[in-house]
Amino acid sequence: MVEPSADELEAVRRGVRRQALANLLLALRDDAGRSAGRFAAEPFSREALRLSFHDVITLVRRDKAFAFERRDFTVLLGVPPSWPFTRRAQLVPFILEPNDFAHPNSDGRIICLDLQGVLPERIAGLLHDNLRLRLFRLDHAVDLGATEFVRARLKEVPADPRPLLADAGREPCVERAAETSAWRPPADGAVEVHAGSPARADGLPLVDLEVGVLGATVPELSRLTFVRLAPASDGDGLPTSGLAHRSAESHASSHAVDRARAAYLESAGTRLRSARTAWHDGPGLVVDPATAERERLRDELFEVGRALRALGDETIARRYLVTIDNQEFADHAASGHKDRTPQTRRMR
Repeated sequence: MVEPSADELEAVRRGVRRQALANLLLALRDDAGRSAGRFAAEPFSREALRLSFHDVITLVRRDKAFAFERRDFTVLLGVPPSWPFTRRAQLVPFILEPNDFAHPNSDGRIICLDLQGVLPERIAGLLHDNLRLRLFRLDHAVDLGATEFVRARLKEVPADPRPLLADAGREPCVERAAETSAWRPPADGAVEVHAGSPARADGLPLVDLEVGVLGATVPELSRLTFVRLAPASDGDGLPTSGLAHRSAESHASSHAVDRARAAYLESAGTRLRSARTAWHDGPGLVVDPATAERERLRDELFEVGRALRALGDETIARRYLVTIDNQEFADHAASGHKDRTPQTRRMR
């Protein structure tokens, strides 16, 4: 096997970093959609995001005194070069506005907030809780004046009693993902083919293929074959058939992963030219070596395999389900339907 060059590894690293930053922005924008206009997130540069918090009751400095007042915040969320590859590389929030913000653990610009390993779904809420003085520590003071002011008024904090999200008491990503699709994997491991493939394909030979980091190797095929790119998930990434018992939690996890992969197959099936999407104890492609152009097939195997591998992560899978649910809702509303419930996504 040829070792990738330093330039190739750096290109892969940049790609992973861009994808992680895009996933972070997606999670923040999901929170923005549930904040009733009080929070927004947008790209600022390749190394930062700009977060806006509107109408926050917070602690402000007035010369040598302090008071609780309403302010709009602009926060830059800096992304260090080694993020997300190193756990110690945490996102760094920097407050651009207002200029009079005060907090026991802040100099008015940087808050002493440890974001190591914090999930994207929690970042906006953690920042907002610091801005509204719901979270602070009086034993590690940065601003002594703000610390003494808050210590004397503990019954008045948080300064803003309103949570950032209207549904902050629930887990929206998990609950909404569970409502997104009623899809189930085909019974008895039967092959279910999409995008116009033959109705009966259960007699096809099966080949397992794991795509690499930089590309995919096209297997040598002599006839119409199902190329499986990932096994059906069971929470731990293991084939379902290999386990005798599963907990309810692992079953829910595997169900989300399989539904997300099935939804992706449905979408990808309309774009592929050298193969057709299918399911046989896991997602994959039905390939006819007599008609498939080899280079195009290699590229499509790599594209689909890489996406399916990413969707093997439960967090990413649930986020993907929420995303397609939101898109279906938007498309449904744009079509002029009065019924606000999108159609249930199923494998065709």
